[in-house]
Amino acid sequence: MQIQLSKIKPAPKPIRKSWDEDKMVELAASIKARGLIVPPKLRPNGSDYEVVYGHRRLEAARRAGLKSIECIVEGVDDKNALAQSWIENRIREDMTAYDIADALVELAKQEGVDTAAALARLGYGRETTLARYWTLQSQPPVVRKIMDQNRRGPGRVSVQSVETISGAGLSEKITAPGRGAHIAKLTNEGVAVLRKAASEQLSEPQVRRVAEAIVAARTPERKKQLLETPYSTLLHDADVVREMPARPDKTFKRERQERQELTAKVKSLLTKLDECFEDFLDAKKSGKFSPEAVPFVSTKVRKFLKNWEA
Repeated sequence: MQIQLSKIKPAPKPIRKSWDEDKMVELAASIKARGLIVPPKLRPNGSDYEVVYGHRRLEAARRAGLKSIECIVEGVDDKNALAQSWIENRIREDMTAYDIADALVELAKQEGVDTAAALARLGYGRETTLARYWTLQSQPPVVRKIMDQNRRGPGRVSVQSVETISGAGLSEKITAPGRGAHIAKLTNEGVAVLRKAASEQLSEPQVRRVAEAIVAARTPERKKQLLETPYSTLLHDADVVREMPARPDKTFKRERQERQELTAKVKSLLTKLDECFEDFLDAKKSGKFSPEAVPFVSTKVRKFLKNWEA
């Protein structure tokens, strides 16, 4: 059914609240060149229509300059609209963790959080899944900002990152609004660890080590040092931290200085190697290498690389 874009209104509580801008530009260009392949779904809303799913496609169609598009129109109630939107977006596997949390919580409110109906309608089979997203939605707003800004690439932080930090002891028990159940909310130190995990691109085991080290630290000064010092297997070790004196010492400063000096030496060595290899190539191109010298140098280079990679 062809519908004017001006008559299509967004859902009051859309499943997806964000999207990748680069992908949106690509989608708009694709629609402009080839048209809309998969129509969005709408439901009647007075004389207009409301989106059930397909918000991204509608936005891309508007950017492509279309005035009307082909749509699927069906009268569905609020529960079915939310469930259908969830299923359609979940298949695409690029929803943010908070989009998922918002959808689960909203449907749980409609179905009743004391039943498995909400999870069953969305394809989940365990109550713990709903509980972890209730926990996520109850975190400080800054957690959502950190996760939204770092949901892709090496510095990605996820629901698991929040659970790891919480499980290490950097959380406090609060009562979930509307549930009466106790959930874990990250403390300020827990949020700081999450921010450190994103900025330093830490793995989950490294995140846990940092969090445990913060818990083991006996003074605010020591905790501050642990947060400000780049991740170190030696320094971010809970057992090592427990043995440290209460007052911060020079260990962190010395270790940081040694790391910086070693990095400078490695950079200098690599620069010299790069210059040597350039000289070798220039000499070979100009015919200054004897036939015997070429395999000799090649063997040395291969041996160096083998030892370097080991």
